[in-house]
Amino acid sequence: MATGQLTFSSLILIPIMLYVDQPWQGAMPSPHVWAALLALGVLSSGVATGMYYFLLSRTGANNVVLVTFLLPITAITLGVLFLSETLNINQMGGVALIALGLIVIDGRAVQRFKPRPA
Repeated sequence: MATGQLTFSSLILIPIMLYVDQPWQGAMPSPHVWAALLALGVLSSGVATGMYYFLLSRTGANNVVLVTFLLPITAITLGVLFLSETLNINQMGGVALIALGLIVIDGRAVQRFKPRPA
């Protein structure tokens, strides 16, 4: 299904791209640019998509969608580490709420506090 969607959307967009961008009029990219595009396309997109569908088939959609909760945490962490952004109390509270939500959704930690039948 995903392959069909990507293939046909690409076929629809190629004529539009050729009309709007006219890539034959620009400078030819250097080998470093081609290598970066290949790395982004194959490693970042291709491998990640393959991992996504592998996890989807093994764990189900409910578990795979939980990964989206980690995106704000990742963005905050990368911003602090690489962009010299400051970490404020609101962000720390948000991270704590996300962590608490993931713990509750997972259910294993909550099961520990439930009384066991005798």
